[in-house]
Amino acid sequence: MISPCVRVCRLGPDDKCEGCGRSVAEIRQWAGMTRDERWAIMKRLAAEGFVPASAIGEA
Repeated sequence: MISPCVRVCRLGPDDKCEGCGRSVAEIRQWAGMTRDERWAIMKRLAAEGFVPASAIGEA
């Protein structure tokens, strides 16, 4: 699965990356997550507008 990282690594006031929308914990744990865990995050990021729905096959 692709990473949602877009190389705009800045934490916003909510402690989430302004580029990809992931929390610091999600970023740190990404490589060790299961496919299902990553999929759940990607779906949330698509719903929040950080990744296009087409990136997760929903468009």
